[in-house]
Amino acid sequence: AVLSAAEFAVFSRLRESRKALATADGLPAFAVCTDEQLAVMAKTETLTKSALLAIEGFPEGKAAKYAEALIAAHAGPPTVPVGETDAGA
Repeated sequence: AVLSAAEFAVFSRLRESRKALATADGLPAFAVCTDEQLAVMAKTETLTKSALLAIEGFPEGKAAKYAEALIAAHAGPPTVPVGETDAGA
């Protein structure tokens, strides 16, 4: 799947989250979810637990364990870059 620049930014955040989750659980990253599943997540406008469950090969157990972290990573950081404000630049 080809990702847009915005989708790739989301994919990158999801990939970092997956790495942290896998490391914490002593698992290889692909055991949390595959790159293909991350790409589907990145293309999803609003990631929810229901959206995770709709992804092929992402069962209830994984959704229960990883949904909160993956949804937070999908939402990403605030849109104002660090060190900048929206007050009259």
